Amino acid sequence: MATALLLGVGPTPSPTITRLYAPGLRLWIFTRTLAANGHRVIMGESQFAGEAEKLEASCEPEPLFANAVRVRMPASPEAAAPMIERLVQEHQPACLVATTDVMILAACLARVSLPRWFDFNGHPMAERQMQAKVFGSDGGLLAQWRYVVPALLCGDHFSVCSLPQKYALIGELGCCGRLNRWTAGHDLVDVIVPGYIEQQVSVQQKPAIRGPIVGPDAFVMLWTGGYNTWVDVETLFHGLEYAMERSPTLHYVSTGGAIQGQDEQTFERFQNLVTQSPHRDRYHFCGWVPLADLQNYYLDADVAVNIDMFSYEGLLGARNRLFGWILAELPVVSTSLSEFPRELEAQGLISTFQIGDSCGLGKLLLHIEQHKEEYQQKARAAKEFVIKHCAPEKLLAPLLQWVQHPQHAADLRQAAGTDTAKSAPSPDNSLAQTFTQMLKLGDQVGELQRQMQTLSAELERIKGNRLYRWYKKFFGR
Repeated sequence: MATALLLGVGPTPSPTITRLYAPGLRLWIFTRTLAANGHRVIMGESQFAGEAEKLEASCEPEPLFANAVRVRMPASPEAAAPMIERLVQEHQPACLVATTDVMILAACLARVSLPRWFDFNGHPMAERQMQAKVFGSDGGLLAQWRYVVPALLCGDHFSVCSLPQKYALIGELGCCGRLNRWTAGHDLVDVIVPGYIEQQVSVQQKPAIRGPIVGPDAFVMLWTGGYNTWVDVETLFHGLEYAMERSPTLHYVSTGGAIQGQDEQTFERFQNLVTQSPHRDRYHFCGWVPLADLQNYYLDADVAVNIDMFSYEGLLGARNRLFGWILAELPVVSTSLSEFPRELEAQGLISTFQIGDSCGLGKLLLHIEQHKEEYQQKARAAKEFVIKHCAPEKLLAPLLQWVQHPQHAADLRQAAGTDTAKSAPSPDNSLAQTFTQMLKLGDQVGELQRQMQTLSAELERIKGNRLYRWYKKFFGR
């Protein structure tokens, strides 16, 4: 079996953590599945946004479980790259697997010649588009593209979270010169849809909602996780208001909240709407709760909701939170946008409503309240479907096979060589070389801008100097 250096962004699952995001879940599933199939995994874990400052980077391995150790990576790609080089020297892995744009860029910057598998669990540019909408600025678009292009140029194989995202990535590869004579006939992109770590225990440890928050006869609609850029809080609020006006027993219970360092405005917008509601005493915000306690919330609820506004992020991406609900046999209500909810909808396993249709959401909630047993049967069938079709070993079969025999993409083999001191190769064609030169020019422009900022700050400091003011007074310009 092979040794793989696997990079990603945490936090990864543990009973005590309160914030688990899609990148950490993805990294953990990859690690556990590779290790369970006999591969030795060195898991390099960076930290998500606001968590980055809490843990120091260290090359010292921490045992995780059989065949897997963890090392703590810096959050900056530039700082992580030398650490990757050191880990490669010390552990001699056969390949490098990286998830998230941050750690993928670090893998591109590292001067190693290992075959590289890059996993984009969601479309980076579509995600940045939604951040631009929330923050009212397109300033981050170029910065995001500068993370993506190096990966497109030097990745040997890629994985994504949906079939639509695969087609989007193929288009980007073509734009950067990777669809060339050498790669003709080779499929460079595999789809690895989100999965689950293990079957959850469907036994409640203690009441979380009924008793502590609401009475035993309440009809509980549950939200879990972050209120991200794609969440349509206006439709969610007005749909709840429609249903609450007609059902005095309906309560909304929310765990999770704002996503520190990424999107803190969407949740605030929803809370502001709730404060204006005549039913505001039936909205319950529990904040981020330990992962071990989430199961208690699932088993105390009657229905869980996922709600998207239209976005390419949703069309190309996935919704990981559905797995926890489904494995707890909790009926699911969702907009029909991402591939996984649409597949469940086609199988008749979840209930859907149109994007932006608050009245449709409200009516659906009222119908579920009046037909609980019907929807519980649907939820049990959904669990059976997920366990059968979304087991990690089945979903990660392409990665497991590649790690066993990793190799460079056909158009990178000539450039790759065997010297681990070499930087990442790029294709030898004019289109790819143009993009490589664009990146270099961008670096040069960025450096000039930094120098200008430094000079400008120095000039302002000089102007504030007493001697300079004296000189201006007596000698003018």
